[in-house]
Amino acid sequence: MVSKMYAIVVALAFTANASVSPTHPHNWIQLIVDFIVGFLIFHSIFRLVEYTFNATRTVSARLKSFIVRKKNRVDVNEL
Repeated sequence: MVSKMYAIVVALAFTANASVSPTHPHNWIQLIVDFIVGFLIFHSIFRLVEYTFNATRTVSARLKSFIVRKKNRVDVNEL
């Protein structure tokens, strides 16, 4: 959800930048296409960042849990 909001804001900026460019055609169809392409590109980038962050956090939590379980394990031979 957050990545969609960021992508919309960036795509709007991308479209606004394209609309004031002197070498860019100023018709509505091209601006709509620019917005859609910008949204798709930036949404996929933000989702990739979000997935990477979540995966890193999950791996870190699992590693910490494994270390704690290993440390708290009681060896039967020590009893």
